[in-house]
Amino acid sequence: MRTWLGHDENGDLYLPNVEANGGGYRLSKSMNSDWYRFRQLAGSGLNRDASDRRARLEAALELVTGMPFSNIGPGRYAWNSWHQREMIDAIVDVAHALAGICQQDGDLPAVRRAI
Repeated sequence: MRTWLGHDENGDLYLPNVEANGGGYRLSKSMNSDWYRFRQLAGSGLNRDASDRRARLEAALELVTGMPFSNIGPGRYAWNSWHQREMIDAIVDVAHALAGICQQDGDLPAVRRAI
């Protein structure tokens, strides 16, 4: 796993060696993912009344290219089912919020894209 994830731009491992007194595996703080970025955009888009709310929610949905973990073989990551459910729920929440904003703006093509 450590080799597969590789190193960041500073040469540090994305999955550092476990410290005996720290306990457990932890990803490097420099590790990033589409899910991390989605949550940032969705959180700032759902939790504010800013003028860029629509743009943030649209940017979050642009990261979605299909069902989470759908490109992974069956049974490979059986532990991920609750992560997958959490992701799907968040995607639906963002799509619903964005559709509402677009409907208020009178932009029906954008409502269709959101849902």
